[in-house]
Amino acid sequence: MGGQTSGIDAPHGGNRRCPPSDAFNKQALVVDTGFYDDGEEGYQGFWANADEAGWGIYLAHQADVVFGIWLTYAPNGNPLWYSMPLAKGEGNSYSGPIMFSTGPAFDDALYDVNRVGAMEVGSATMTFDDGDNGHLEYSLPGLYSGTRGVARQVFGASDE
Repeated sequence: MGGQTSGIDAPHGGNRRCPPSDAFNKQALVVDTGFYDDGEEGYQGFWANADEAGWGIYLAHQADVVFGIWLTYAPNGNPLWYSMPLAKGEGNSYSGPIMFSTGPAFDDALYDVNRVGAMEVGSATMTFDDGDNGHLEYSLPGLYSGTRGVARQVFGASDE
């Protein structure tokens, strides 16, 4: 992988670029229904704050891991997303790094996986008050830090 970079400037630390990473090649995509074998609902779904339009978090929940994609905006107004692999902590809390990734467009005719890179840019904790409400505590040094309330967003009526 040498000294290659992804070619996309990160909003963290000026002109720093994400180093290439082969971590993405070693992980399988697993689809989860959001329910466990005993019928208990997990935290999977889209979470947002209805009073704060323009950002939200998609969560995939499997066993003691919640994987989040945080959709937001950079200080300059450009769209920005982070990934958050969060491990179960105390109670209903899940904590871990906030990752910023870069790479070629998925439909790039000359797609090169060696241009995919990721770097840790902060930390996050998702705490769930119940199955439909919680809060995100986050720290992105030099950009943002704080706590935001979130609620599971429901897009259709239940069959029950």
